[in-house]
Amino acid sequence: MRAARRAYTPGVRWIRGALIVIALGAAFAPLAGWGWLQHDGRTLRGIRVAGRRLAPTADPAAALGPRADAFLDRELGVRAGPVLVVRTRRQLGARLPLDALAAELLALGHAGHPLRDLGAWWDARRGRVEHPWPLEVDRARLRDFGEGLRDLVDRAPVAARLGRDGQLLEAAHSGWALDVGASVDALERALRGGEVVTELVVREEHAAPPPLPRGELRLLASWATRFGRSRSRAHNVRLAAERLDGARVPAGGALSFNGRVGARTRGAGYRTAGVIVNGELVDGVGGGTCQVASTLHAAAFLAGFEIVEHRPHSRPAGYVPLGLDATVVWPEVDLVVRNPYPFPVRVRARAEGRELRVDLLGSAAPPSVTWSRQILSTEPPGERVVEDAAVGWGAAEVSQDGIPGYTVLRRRTIDRGAGPIVEERVLRYPPTDRIVRIPPKQPAS
Repeated sequence: MRAARRAYTPGVRWIRGALIVIALGAAFAPLAGWGWLQHDGRTLRGIRVAGRRLAPTADPAAALGPRADAFLDRELGVRAGPVLVVRTRRQLGARLPLDALAAELLALGHAGHPLRDLGAWWDARRGRVEHPWPLEVDRARLRDFGEGLRDLVDRAPVAARLGRDGQLLEAAHSGWALDVGASVDALERALRGGEVVTELVVREEHAAPPPLPRGELRLLASWATRFGRSRSRAHNVRLAAERLDGARVPAGGALSFNGRVGARTRGAGYRTAGVIVNGELVDGVGGGTCQVASTLHAAAFLAGFEIVEHRPHSRPAGYVPLGLDATVVWPEVDLVVRNPYPFPVRVRARAEGRELRVDLLGSAAPPSVTWSRQILSTEPPGERVVEDAAVGWGAAEVSQDGIPGYTVLRRRTIDRGAGPIVEERVLRYPPTDRIVRIPPKQPAS
């Protein structure tokens, strides 16, 4: 038995020795790797700068120079009200301190601390080390640029000019005022965010409406609605109201909203905002003009005007009661109202703050007009599933909640002194589907 143990002793000793060597190798290998890092004067492999990998280099400033120049020479479109100018980031005072960035990149993995350096090496190899451009922005230069734009942007508002009987002699024009302080902040955000086009902060200013001729015009009817905080929608509401303001409807004559306000296009000054198309809220040029048409319709309805051409929205509007809204689409869907009085009527439309008001003015007292509505029936919304490549695989997004449909009986009573006249009309608002967006179906393999 003792002899057998002696026979196995050399093998056991060899195995123990090998294990000790392996253990020592495993213990000293990181130190050897760390020592190699200290003697390698290049950046770590796998480092990313501004979204792109940087190959190991001993001169990162030179390696990044062409990319930095391309970034600084990239053009930025700057829109300020009606003015659009184009400048490079370098012209706007942006700069990239590549020497400081190069020193920071070379220091990764070369700090002289084994654990810290090896951790940086491991993170870089796994793509976890990302450095953005260390952009420096000269705000004083941005302010000078903004001040220089003022001469192109700023203009004083011009009030409408009226004749003795209230007819419009000269239309009102909006004014513009560039907010330089807020625009500097917007420019800095655009430069740091890598945007292609940015919009500066321009306040739209309106002159006070001209006073009414005393003793000549009386208020026939008025209606006001509120609009939200969307700058593009508010711009469209104000622009359409300016073009409606001052309209003169002759005795027995008709007023066409589309004919008065004109095309809602970018060339006409309108912006992109939410519009309702086939029951769905989407972006479209001129979003918000339906609110001006609805406010005019409500005032004309309460003034006893004849509603010649009118179409309600495809779903209830939140700014006006059911039955008083009106939808308009250039050029095929119009709102047309007729003046029943033996005297001309002037339209005054004002958008001040977040309120839009339409007044109808004439030379005699209006008749008594009352109205009511009755919901005859409701219809629950359906659900529509839409394939959308922007939705991630396996996900589903609700882009629009369902809205019930309504059938409404609208009743108007007009009393001009010879007995009341009752008018009734049934309006239908179809239900709005709940829209669920899913990714496109995968083709069968």
